[in-house]
Amino acid sequence: MLAPRLKPSGVFPIARALSIASQRAASHSAKVNPFVEINKLAAEGKWDAINNCPKWSLTGEERERANAIYAKIITPEDNFYAYGGQPYGPYVYLVSRVALCFGIIFVGCKIYEFVVPEQYRLKIKYAPKHHAEEHH
Repeated sequence: MLAPRLKPSGVFPIARALSIASQRAASHSAKVNPFVEINKLAAEGKWDAINNCPKWSLTGEERERANAIYAKIITPEDNFYAYGGQPYGPYVYLVSRVALCFGIIFVGCKIYEFVVPEQYRLKIKYAPKHHAEEHH
């Protein structure tokens, strides 16, 4: 059994086809341009192909350019989105959390030393001495 062929729309079929083609071309070129730039960066050795992000060792204007291109290709579903969209965000996040933990412990110890008097903190140092007693 053969299905009947559908007739094309009679209202401005050429204009409709052109508008669809221009929409496809615009959306396609918007997604292609970052990858063309990424290919240029990779050819210059400024793109990490394994991790799909800019090289860690970039500095200055090169780093800004690479991060701008990287920001174009990430989406909110990316793992790096939670870390500000930076390529090495999870590592920076981990290091900052470990440093924060040690910092809180250090500040807590300093507050304890400042608030609690030395006689209470150092009970062994200020314990009564029994030098006159004989130890058998």
